[in-house]
Amino acid sequence: MRFEHGRTCPICGGAAGDPRHQGVRCHGFISGKWVHCSRKDFAGSAKENVSSGTFAHLARGACPCGVQHARDDDPRAKEIDATYTYRDVDGVPLYQVVRFRNPKDFRQRHFVGDGRMKWGLPKSIKRVIYRLDRIAFNDVTQPVWIVEGEKDVHRLEEAGLVATTNAMGAGKWQPAYADQLAGHVCYVVPDNDDVGREHARKVASSLMGKATKVKVVELPGLPDHGDVSDFLAGGRRLDELLALAGKAPEFRLDAPAAPDPKKFQSQADAMVRTALERCEFWRTPNGEAFATVVQKGTVVDLPVNSSRMTDWLFDEYVTHNDDFPSPDFLTTARAAFQSRARIHGQVHKAWIRVADETAEGTKDYVFWLDLCDGEGHAVRITARGWEVVKNPPMKFLRPDVMRALPTPERGGSIDELWDFVNVDPADRCLLIAALTAFMRPRGPYPLLVLGGEQGSAKSTSTRVLKRLVDDRVPILGSLPETPLDLWVVAGSNWLLTFDNISSIAKSMSNALCQLALEGGMERRKLHTDAEVSVLEAMRPMILNGIDEFARAPDLVDRVVMLNCPKIGDSGRREEDEVWTGFHQARPRILGALCDAIAGGLKLQPTIRLASKPRMADFATWGEAVCRHLGFAEGEFLAAMTSNRDASSSMALEDSPVAAAIFELGRRQGTWKGTCQSLLTELRTTPGASDFGGVWPRSPRGLASHLRRIQPGLRREGVTIEWPGKVRHERVVEITWASGPACPAEKPF
Repeated sequence: MRFEHGRTCPICGGAAGDPRHQGVRCHGFISGKWVHCSRKDFAGSAKENVSSGTFAHLARGACPCGVQHARDDDPRAKEIDATYTYRDVDGVPLYQVVRFRNPKDFRQRHFVGDGRMKWGLPKSIKRVIYRLDRIAFNDVTQPVWIVEGEKDVHRLEEAGLVATTNAMGAGKWQPAYADQLAGHVCYVVPDNDDVGREHARKVASSLMGKATKVKVVELPGLPDHGDVSDFLAGGRRLDELLALAGKAPEFRLDAPAAPDPKKFQSQADAMVRTALERCEFWRTPNGEAFATVVQKGTVVDLPVNSSRMTDWLFDEYVTHNDDFPSPDFLTTARAAFQSRARIHGQVHKAWIRVADETAEGTKDYVFWLDLCDGEGHAVRITARGWEVVKNPPMKFLRPDVMRALPTPERGGSIDELWDFVNVDPADRCLLIAALTAFMRPRGPYPLLVLGGEQGSAKSTSTRVLKRLVDDRVPILGSLPETPLDLWVVAGSNWLLTFDNISSIAKSMSNALCQLALEGGMERRKLHTDAEVSVLEAMRPMILNGIDEFARAPDLVDRVVMLNCPKIGDSGRREEDEVWTGFHQARPRILGALCDAIAGGLKLQPTIRLASKPRMADFATWGEAVCRHLGFAEGEFLAAMTSNRDASSSMALEDSPVAAAIFELGRRQGTWKGTCQSLLTELRTTPGASDFGGVWPRSPRGLASHLRRIQPGLRREGVTIEWPGKVRHERVVEITWASGPACPAEKPF
């Protein structure tokens, strides 16, 4: 412990901040039972430590210097915690307040010449306020905060304020102290007890007619005997303290004494009211209630009815009280917070991992990527570049399962990604476009599917991509059993990753399409009859598996299918080697992806596609990003078209109706009739029994099936139209582009 910030040497009384060249300065320190003093005139027979330039004195008992500094039976033999030097207006030290620890105690000692001190404070020593030498030369328009204790003075000075106190605590204020503050603006801050409030009133009264303005600033939510240091240590900010001072009325001599809040409300009630003042309460468009609080210096947004909000409330209560909160307190607090948020709170969108700050009606895009690093950092990305910002203005939710992303580094290359992700080189532009799209808060999104045989690193590649964009636990999961479960998982995830899929039920296929496009579900709230809760989201997804599971026509239209080539024995690596290398490269790859997004945002307004395919937004974005990265014009669009054609062919393979239609096209160029007639003819088409699959059971089922495979058939030159009805039966017309002279061929 060095002799600074109010601490002085117990041997010579000096400190590191004392004036130079006057023989009073001491740059020593305390180490255990030894006091290392730099004053040679106090050294006596003590040996000098050449490296530190100090002389070692024994704090208690017989000292090598020949002086017994404190006898074991003397109260001054206690362990000194801190010393506070009071100086006159010229900076000359007059006396000290010494604080002891174990047990806590305070004593005074005065200077007697030659830097020596003597315990006690005789009447002959002039009394001054603490830090008088600083206040005397301070701008009189800057408020002087008068607190109860030197520790509080130092706490406010650390916050950049001017503060003072008087020696020996409450009740020891002298009229002469008011003269020393004449002409200043004074804010008096009482401790949270009757003695402290009475002391503040006496101080304020003595300042009337001498200080230009006097206010008594009451601090809400303090524990018993709490002070301004407790106020700031409890998560309150300096701007809150200044706001309280600004709202406080000027003191009047006829003003009644400040009431004790405990006489009118319980400590629990006071805490709830304080939290209502301190926290920002808001709601989502769906009416979900949230609170913005400060935890360890970081701004955090918490759902009011969450366990994390309960933890915050519990911690706040225990921090400011000597006991634990009752269940009734927690219930009452949550109910109060929810009503404040839902009735009076502003409406904000709650974001997970990414956010959109773009002004409505403009294309000057501003995107955010939340790093979730525990310190409130996020990456702000625009067409002009990116930067890391602390405590962004967006309302980010950070579920317990979310993990931190590294701070992105500049100068990296996306090419490093291919050391850890195994896809065909021809598909890399598709993956880059999808990955950068996943880091944008604007969809709709393609469904990225990684396929390949066993041992082709599908799962590892999926894990790498997940950890780049939205690290969490578990990193991979199984496809949920029901659509409701899928929406619940989406509530705490941004990028959803599902591993080792073999098949997808029709209901789940529809739910995946809805989630990629922006959809939702409604369900009845628990314990209510009329109220509903809405699960609404739009999420990017990565799925992998050996089987060709993405075969439903509507799902295929949204899929980007990437092939993971076989990895030979010589190309395999151990897990530790892969992940060690990846974690070293991840900040650089993430920085390169941020560069790519910024470049894509810059080029996107200039992209004009000759023809816009399904998922036109993704096509435009992919073309912009790939051109920024040096791909040729149209290269991405050609890869996307080829990928979709291949996926469409796979979807048609599963359809016996498609196979029968291609076979029917061998005999004629156009067919027209009712759905019932078509169903009968397709079933009797040569080879129909060999097509396999499940045939529609009715004309209505056939019409529904035709609509699902219609886009895929159109790509193969088969057009289906619906000209109307005949005698209440639906009519369908099929045209084969090749005509009967050149029979249509099955694309599979």
